[in-house]
Amino acid sequence: MRHKITNGILTMEAESKGAEIQYLSGLGSGPNGWLWNAGEIWPRYAPLCFPWGAKLLGGWHEVNGKRYIADQHGFARDLEHKLVEQQPDRLHFQLKDNEYTKERFPWSFILDTVHTIEGNTLVTACTVTNTDKTRMPVRFGFHTALLCPFTAGKKFTDYQFRFEKKESAVRVICKEGLTTGEEVPIFTNQDVVPLEAGMFDDDSICLKGLKSKWVQLEEKATGKALRHEIWQFGRVVLWTKPNFPGFICIEPWDNQPGLNHGDTAHDLMRQPCVKILEPGELYTWTQKLSVIK
Repeated sequence: MRHKITNGILTMEAESKGAEIQYLSGLGSGPNGWLWNAGEIWPRYAPLCFPWGAKLLGGWHEVNGKRYIADQHGFARDLEHKLVEQQPDRLHFQLKDNEYTKERFPWSFILDTVHTIEGNTLVTACTVTNTDKTRMPVRFGFHTALLCPFTAGKKFTDYQFRFEKKESAVRVICKEGLTTGEEVPIFTNQDVVPLEAGMFDDDSICLKGLKSKWVQLEEKATGKALRHEIWQFGRVVLWTKPNFPGFICIEPWDNQPGLNHGDTAHDLMRQPCVKILEPGELYTWTQKLSVIK
């Protein structure tokens, strides 16, 4: 079921399945808003990646000698989340472990997702609580698809990524959704990266070592932009389908696609960016998506 909130500046709609943002408008957006509309090319809007993102080798992981199913991007995006509270500018959803999740992730947990509109910013705070009796590994990522172009008559080459600071970062090489273990330099003291044909032909661009607090998808001619805060996260993934079908994902992740080899590939406790939560411990990941005019 869809639920709508607004603060008179921005309007957002979220679906209880996946607690997923499905529409964002205001501050000069077009008729389709600011987000991708889950077209046939990619039937998602802004899925939450929990308790891991991307793929694990072979589609499984192992805990205490037992194999578990490891669906791509976890399972939170595909399950119904309970609406706990709704206010004019705030939605609170909750997901608890159940029989389905235990077939994939043997720990008990609570995932609270709170969407709040603050001025020109949509804030999504996701809090994971370990309700199990043992230590629990968690990785988390936001996978929000931004409309691109977001102005009628524009092309993808009319847009660019802009970072808060000049960056000389590292790209984690991915092949078929898994990391190879190879890392290469990317960008050369750049704060602006134009969108160019072919830049996503070799899979997503997984970045580490960024210094910036934010990165935005920016219209070159106007400076109009959608800005993500990224300072909390160990990785940032830039992704779309080849040939730029109408969206770009800027994905703040405490996560990294699984390795395509090695004895740690199926061990959640030994994955890059993993958070190990003690029994009763909680951790909050926050996405801040701002409309810049």
